[in-house]
Amino acid sequence: MRITEHSLSQFESKFVVLQPANAWTAVVRGAVLSSLEGKMVHSRKARRHYGIKVCSKYDEDIHSEQNKYWDVHEEEFKATNQISWHVQRGDDLPTETPVLLGFYRTWNFHDTVPEYTNISIIVSDAIEAPDEYEQDTDTRVLCKLKVNLGSVERKHFREHINSTGIRYRSLTYKIGLSVRSGAIIFDLRVGGVVLGSVKADFE
Repeated sequence: MRITEHSLSQFESKFVVLQPANAWTAVVRGAVLSSLEGKMVHSRKARRHYGIKVCSKYDEDIHSEQNKYWDVHEEEFKATNQISWHVQRGDDLPTETPVLLGFYRTWNFHDTVPEYTNISIIVSDAIEAPDEYEQDTDTRVLCKLKVNLGSVERKHFREHINSTGIRYRSLTYKIGLSVRSGAIIFDLRVGGVVLGSVKADFE
């Protein structure tokens, strides 16, 4: 015992126990940080622009003449080959809550609603996100979102009659974008229900 005591006495001046002033609160903070660690989401910045190809109301100051056409249902000129961007370069990519944008489509009343719809997902490396789609070295179709419309409840299809007596149907939906496990997910939702999705590698 004396040897042990001697040994302890011999090294007594060489070892100092460091006791932080808030030692107990440090333990508590450590436990809290540990529990939150798994919930922390590291934001990712978009290195490219991501969106979908759409049609919009024609504006001669914005749209190309070559994309102009007459919409017989809504009785106005529209512009095809337009791009609606979900995120642009430098934006934070959504990992928890998707970015949701609203759209709609129309059909002749007497035409059968198509069984499937295909939506072009666009990606662009251009410095400034282009308003109109023209495939080149910077802007291209990343993939297609194919959705089965056969499962959509009939109540979601609205009926219309324009001033010339033409009857047509419309369907309102949302396109969502989110990032999961290194992939970008695009999905189509009607009435809050996801009907289809497509996954593309994060670029």
